[in-house]
Amino acid sequence: MRIGLSAFGKADWAAITHALAAKASCTALLLGGELPQDVEQIFAAIRLPLFPVSARDVSLDCTCPGVQVPCEHLDAVFSALTARVGADPFTLLALRGRDRETLLDELRDRLGPDETLDPGDRPRALSEVMDSFFDCGQAPGLGGAAPLRGPEAPVDAILGQVPPFAITVGGEEVAELLRPVYQALAGEAES
Repeated sequence: MRIGLSAFGKADWAAITHALAAKASCTALLLGGELPQDVEQIFAAIRLPLFPVSARDVSLDCTCPGVQVPCEHLDAVFSALTARVGADPFTLLALRGRDRETLLDELRDRLGPDETLDPGDRPRALSEVMDSFFDCGQAPGLGGAAPLRGPEAPVDAILGQVPPFAITVGGEEVAELLRPVYQALAGEAES
């Protein structure tokens, strides 16, 4: 018995790899050994469906004398295939012509050449830096540190950016009615 699924060609896989590499989150998941949940949409976006679209995309063959297709033998193979994909989702990509290592090597090549790190330059484990992980220095404005200053703007500047409300109060714009409130809260005198 045999279940056949057409593999993508070299040009197709170049387009797929390009599409996968274009999404940093997707590339990170793949290089981390996970198949992204939206991988099917990525394939579909470049018009190369990961899953068969119709029965014509799958060839089924069994030598048993049964007339029903798929027969019980092919059903068993489908069950085994489903279990295999559940254990290793990269099996889907292998069925389409790209094994895990080949795909990951192509993605790494798209990221650029590997630079070998000096052993002293390796990233440190969180357990090694935990005592200073949350230490970001003196907070602005506390303990004698200079306060953090943003650009100077009038306290009611936001009211100039608010689009006009559809209603008015006593014929006046709502933003103009709020302006004295903003100034009073900031301690400014009315102008």
